[in-house]
Amino acid sequence: MKIHIHAPPCQSWSVRRKKCPTCKNRQRLLMEYYEWYGASVTCLKCGEMWQDGEMCERPFKPGWRKERVAAAKKWIKQRTLTPTH
Repeated sequence: MKIHIHAPPCQSWSVRRKKCPTCKNRQRLLMEYYEWYGASVTCLKCGEMWQDGEMCERPFKPGWRKERVAAAKKWIKQRTLTPTH
C-alpha cells in the first residue's frame, strides 16, 4: 500500500495591506499563491484565513487566532531569512 500526501509548494507570496472582511478595516494580509489553486490569505491581525476566496473553517479551541497569526508570522520569517537560490 502506498500513501500519497499532496502538499504543493508555494509559487510566490507577499504581504499586502488590504481590507480584512472580519476586521472591517485595512490590515496586513499574508498572500500565498499556488500553481493550479487560488490564493491562500491570512490576516496578520485576527488570524482569519481564506482559500480561493472562501473562508476557512475556524478551529473549535481557545486561542486559535493567536496561534494562526504566530504561525503566519513564523512562515514569513522563515521565507525572509532563507536564501532563494
